Amino acid sequence: MPAPYKQGLNYYPREIGMMKSRKFRKPRMKHGYVVNVIYDAILDLIYGDKGYYLDYSEPDDVIWEIQQYLFGKYQVSSEEIAEIIEELVACELFSGDHFRAKILTSKRVQETFYSATVDRKAIDVDFGIWLLTEEKMRELSSKSIILDKFINRPINAVNQTNNGVNQPNNPQSKGKQSKEEESRGEEAPPAPPPSPKQDELVKKYGQALVDVYIAKAQRYRKTGTQAVLCAAQWLAEDEAAGKFAKKASKSAIPSGETSMNIDEYERRLESYVPVYRKESQNE
Repeated sequence: MPAPYKQGLNYYPREIGMMKSRKFRKPRMKHGYVVNVIYDAILDLIYGDKGYYLDYSEPDDVIWEIQQYLFGKYQVSSEEIAEIIEELVACELFSGDHFRAKILTSKRVQETFYSATVDRKAIDVDFGIWLLTEEKMRELSSKSIILDKFINRPINAVNQTNNGVNQPNNPQSKGKQSKEEESRGEEAPPAPPPSPKQDELVKKYGQALVDVYIAKAQRYRKTGTQAVLCAAQWLAEDEAAGKFAKKASKSAIPSGETSMNIDEYERRLESYVPVYRKESQNE
């Protein structure tokens, strides 16, 4: 039986002057110094538990935990704590895509966790939540077991949200299956096409957001089509709750704003000059 290992951290380093970052300006102007205390409390909860993220699927439980850090003469309401958390996400102190999937994390958090666990021999990481690239991890340290797991991870087990291929359709396992069927004189069946449901989700919500929701579903032991359907349900619920901010296209011009045809205008402008010069020469 393998010896148990610790997932979270006992302590973590903090950058000098971090609490004076410009990113805190807007929420602090509205809520005061308690914003920094709540941010610090969230980091404590993250590093002390999973080490690199905090499950926010039950906000009331997280808010109750945060209130324990704020216990004293002046209590902060649960509603204000929830609002402050959303504003910390809005000012990019936590990942927006992950927050919409009910996860609190950031690249800074994961960099700290990665550096603090370099000497560990065992660590558990869900690469569906992981934000650091191989290049960034090598820059921090090339000795980490996380980097080793990242490089040697099963491609489809990690990237099935990116390519729409379920684990059973792994090309390597399909090749092995084909050889076994050929040895029995049977023809391997064609690979099923990617789930159209997932394609629809990507078109509607974007690849990054769909990836995060499917990764969360996989953490609840949902795989393949079940993970996609579960993610679709959560996306629809959060969309109905108004949690997705609509991003206006910079290039799009609302219909009816102008009736001017720019291409036609430029064509007439170009054709106008030679006509004008010709008339001037005839005079």
